[in-house]
Amino acid sequence: MIELKIRKDNIFYLVLGMVLSGIICVSASSLLASNISYSNSNTSAKNVEEALNELYAKNNCDVSTTILSYDYTGYSQVYSPGCSGYFKLETWGAQGGTYNSTYYGGYGSYSTGIFYLVKDKKYFINVGGSTTTTSGGYNGGGGAINSDSRGSAFGGGGATSIATVDSLLKNLSSNQDSILIVAGGGGGAANFSGEYTYAGSAGGYLGVSASGMYPRCGTGGSQSAAGMANGTSVSAGGFGYGGTGTGSYSSAGGGGGYYGGGGGNTYPGAGSAAGGGGSGYIGDLESSSVFTKHMTCYNCQTSTDASTMTNTTTNVSSTATADYAKSGNGYARITYLGTTLN
Repeated sequence: MIELKIRKDNIFYLVLGMVLSGIICVSASSLLASNISYSNSNTSAKNVEEALNELYAKNNCDVSTTILSYDYTGYSQVYSPGCSGYFKLETWGAQGGTYNSTYYGGYGSYSTGIFYLVKDKKYFINVGGSTTTTSGGYNGGGGAINSDSRGSAFGGGGATSIATVDSLLKNLSSNQDSILIVAGGGGGAANFSGEYTYAGSAGGYLGVSASGMYPRCGTGGSQSAAGMANGTSVSAGGFGYGGTGTGSYSSAGGGGGYYGGGGGNTYPGAGSAAGGGGSGYIGDLESSSVFTKHMTCYNCQTSTDASTMTNTTTNVSSTATADYAKSGNGYARITYLGTTLN
């Protein structure tokens, strides 16, 4: 047998050394972490310490800290939860292209509900983009046409969607079960030599139709069909995308959505046509005893059906705000609620 004898004073110095060593290590790691810059477009963390704290919260699903925010990037973003549980999903669609403060692009809508996310499974977020040109916004905004220098027309805003498949919304028509939530994009604005039309904002269960001097503006998308222009399929949208403006002068694109809004369709004698708004989707999401899944949109038609619950508002913000219509680019937010629903 080997006998190890340690004097009391040695124990004191040993413990003191361990304590001091731990303090130095923790202080050094905190100092280094907070002074090393950190850059990642998918997080708001500004240094390594913040990034590690955020990562720890994600992997442990801490109810008090797990709130994931997704701004517009122009590409698919992914979230893989560190635990299984109930999460609140919020999405805001993007605004359509704007001519001026009076004849502006249609606003994006807001969709929210609860879904049970599975640990380590990947969920893909595509945040809709706005536009200042004839090109449609990211994730389904329809393109515009300007066939005469006297006019100006703009593309539609893109939808914001979350799905279990890494794809733009328009490519999921044969895989609709993979879609969790959609917030629609607004239609683009248009004018021709002072002849203006009003773009349609995105809707909840039904997108808002464009309006104005001429009858060939785009109509809004619904839960089962895309918007058109004057009842024609020439500039109709489709599942996940807004219609493209067509015709003789200035025609705007429709907004993206679960079903996109119709693009404008001008003809000789009708100078401009704005785009309609896309629809949203919350069909497979859940509610709780204190929260009801719903959609909110600007001056839109309402619905009291549980699968298409839609509220109307005149509140608009460039900052992602619950139950406000959205100007500018879209946005998404995921919040952990826990392993059970209240």
